[in-house]
Amino acid sequence: MIRLVLCALLVLSNSLTGEYLRVLSWNIYNYVVTDRLVEGVYRRNYPKPEFEKAAVREVLIAHDADVVMLQEIGPLPFLLSLRADLMRSGLHYPYYAHQCGFDEIRCLAILSRVPLSEIHQHKDLFVRVHGEELPSRRGALEVVLRVGEESWHLFNVHLKSRLTVDPADFQARQYRAAEATVLRDLVRRRPGVLDESFVLVAGDFNDHPRSPTIRRFLQVGDRPLMVDPGASDSQGHRWTYHHARNDRYERIDYMLMSPRLLERLHPDGVRISDETAQYTASDHRALVADFCMASREVP
Repeated sequence: MIRLVLCALLVLSNSLTGEYLRVLSWNIYNYVVTDRLVEGVYRRNYPKPEFEKAAVREVLIAHDADVVMLQEIGPLPFLLSLRADLMRSGLHYPYYAHQCGFDEIRCLAILSRVPLSEIHQHKDLFVRVHGEELPSRRGALEVVLRVGEESWHLFNVHLKSRLTVDPADFQARQYRAAEATVLRDLVRRRPGVLDESFVLVAGDFNDHPRSPTIRRFLQVGDRPLMVDPGASDSQGHRWTYHHARNDRYERIDYMLMSPRLLERLHPDGVRISDETAQYTASDHRALVADFCMASREVP
């Protein structure tokens, strides 16, 4: 049998009544109260400036995604405020999920037009580094979507940054690899998920494509698990993060997916947003992907 994906070659209408479901993942950079430099002035315990918030909304409105996976947003009132601001602009997300883990400041969130049939907050996860049990600071926020007769499992993640006080773990590489193992095994424990279901693990992984962190998700031993389809913008550029101090451009944000979900990915693949406003909003660029919502098998 040959699986034929019943999708148009072009996305003519991005809505739940159309053929595609659009997913966006984005680290919106300190959408929290924290110490920050604002217009050349260092301010303590200062919220994200209004012009940056407006830029976040501009990008989200431009892409009009059905599901939005956000990293680095503050506690629940921050998400509800953003959701209300988007609604006033005509972008309504009736369903949402939110999670703060051991990091109670920078949290994970999901906004959705699709009903969330399940929400799982995996926030009490621990990793072992140098024989010591350490918390996964943000864990994983899992939702299950009912897309027609199908269940789609989405995991929103934000792995450990490269900042560390452990001199034996340069740039927290070992910590991140251990965290990736715990998160990967969390996905694997879901019965039949990787073999039979539509699974997306997306977010800020804080590591490069060939790192042990990413390899943990792609396979265990010789067994393939998930797929990194890559991502690029309209110019073919692949970076998702700009470190301003060192003027360094890197790809550290991903959409990893099960082979079955990969079959549904639009021919354009995972796209890195070209929206100009995102450079005001964040040091990360958003990832966007369209997935076909229907398939059939023919001889």
